[in-house]
Amino acid sequence: MVGPTPFRPSDRSDEPFLEPVVDVGTHVGPLFLPAGDRVITSVLQSCGLWEAQETAYLIMTLLSGQTFVDIGAHVGYFSVLASKRVGPTGRVIAFEPEARNLDLLERNLRRNGCDNAVVMPYACSDRPEELSLALDEENRGAHHLVPPGQGDVPVRCVRPDDVLSGTVDVVKIDAQGYDHEVVAGLCRTWTARPDLEILVELSLGELARRGIEPVDVLSGYEELGFELAMFDAGGHLPVMPAAAIDAVCRIRSHNDVTVILRRRDRDDLAARSAPASSGDDR
Repeated sequence: MVGPTPFRPSDRSDEPFLEPVVDVGTHVGPLFLPAGDRVITSVLQSCGLWEAQETAYLIMTLLSGQTFVDIGAHVGYFSVLASKRVGPTGRVIAFEPEARNLDLLERNLRRNGCDNAVVMPYACSDRPEELSLALDEENRGAHHLVPPGQGDVPVRCVRPDDVLSGTVDVVKIDAQGYDHEVVAGLCRTWTARPDLEILVELSLGELARRGIEPVDVLSGYEELGFELAMFDAGGHLPVMPAAAIDAVCRIRSHNDVTVILRRRDRDDLAARSAPASSGDDR
């Protein structure tokens, strides 16, 4: 089997889109978005901003020359943001397995001049394997992995450690209930870079579908040597134990919860914050 290979987004301006799209001006730049999406497209059309706290945090955190890895990049909102923050001396590596999202990801990176970005057309997990992707046409960011043959399209999963090279500074993972497997697949990467920052989501609905308790995922992160932080109502990031974040999960029940992972030997996250703003509905 041919090894995982990144590629630079090509100019597709003369090629037809794979689906109907809308052209939306957003906080990070102009983006082509799937016209049939009733969640992400709708929010971006309304206010131009997606996941406001995460957006503000990455704007604050990413520095020129750094490397950002976007696992579950969708159509590129965060990849475009990161590309502009890390600049020409930095790198963006975007993973996206679904063909229509991948098409728009390439186009959006290209149109925003993201020459420092490469694309990996794969899903990620803790081991190389073939799985299926169950598609969500109402929310194109909610496609999720399922066992082989149980989804709509087959996808190839790679272990990020097998693909990534060089220094990695910030990783954002949005793998719809598989984030903890992706973190396990990054073991060599975060061991080599103790100050690596990882943004993960607890996709509560998908974890429930898989029969996985959020507290078990959170405790697993702690056992790997991470401290956990979660945005509060003011946009600050207090460090919280697994049990406290799990209590928030029980209140939210069906919404996703973003958690920041940092190694315990680093400075306290509580000193860092991202300003809160509107448009964070999902």
